[in-house]
Amino acid sequence: MTTIVLTHTSALEYWRCVASDNTDHADFSSSSFTRAPHLHELAMLMNTPPLQQLSKPLTLLTPHRDERRSTAAARYICQQGPFPQGSFMASGYDTASHTTIAVCSPELLFIQAAKSCSALEATALGFELCGSYRGSKPLTTPEELSSFAVKAQGVSGAKQARRYARHVLPNATSPEVTRLAMLVHLPRSLGGLGVSAPQLDARIPAPDEAARIIGSRHFAPDLFWPELNVAVEYDSREWHSAQTHAEHTRRKELAYTLAGVDVISLDQKQVRDLDLMRKIFEEIDHKLGNRKLPVNEKQRERQEQTHELLCKLEPIARIESRRS
Repeated sequence: MTTIVLTHTSALEYWRCVASDNTDHADFSSSSFTRAPHLHELAMLMNTPPLQQLSKPLTLLTPHRDERRSTAAARYICQQGPFPQGSFMASGYDTASHTTIAVCSPELLFIQAAKSCSALEATALGFELCGSYRGSKPLTTPEELSSFAVKAQGVSGAKQARRYARHVLPNATSPEVTRLAMLVHLPRSLGGLGVSAPQLDARIPAPDEAARIIGSRHFAPDLFWPELNVAVEYDSREWHSAQTHAEHTRRKELAYTLAGVDVISLDQKQVRDLDLMRKIFEEIDHKLGNRKLPVNEKQRERQEQTHELLCKLEPIARIESRRS
């Protein structure tokens, strides 16, 4: 029996664009994977799902260094374990060729990103994997990312993944929310504001009058601190009319007031103002009972660097293999 294992960039594309909430992903044992497919075996499968939906060349895993090669159809990457249970998921089976198609799990993908991408890029991917960018269910949780990285200590990148997973929060709904949450929650040592973790996309019941204003029975603020009953709404859209934007914000703030929730409304221009972000979120942190020393010069420079990088940060498009 032949096995194809999607890895790195192809695994990233798979989990982003191909997998759905209805796809049954059974755990696939790495012991069943003894070699990479030969080129003629791969050619027979290029027009079958999910391979036909992925960009070429595919990135495929091989357990042997001497099988590393690149063609127009695929690039074979050697990554050696031992791989713990949960490293691979079965995606499909082609009966004609008796081939199992498997994919690196979201948790293993996070380790691969931790090895090959920057700390901010990998952490942002963690938010994405634990979030619902496309309205689908989260693929994993921060706890699962962390526990898997502990079990996968023999896999290159696991140490970095354990470190990055500490800062991942669940339920981010967009890259914009992820960037804001990272700025707010990352520790000062990494250039964040070091505020206690907010809930993302929390569900807050809306009383009748508020529900009529927002057209929903609940609020779902981007950031929420239930201890303070404080919500943050980040509107990253470009508005054609400042007046329309102001009216939209006013109505939403009125609805929150009716629900007894203090809301802070932010737009792109405000989020790009680091001094304003410091003022807003350090006040929230103070109200949460956290007493910190003033930001020193080194921390201030790190925050400025991180803020600038986050403002430009886009979801990673590729995960490259770096040879150990």
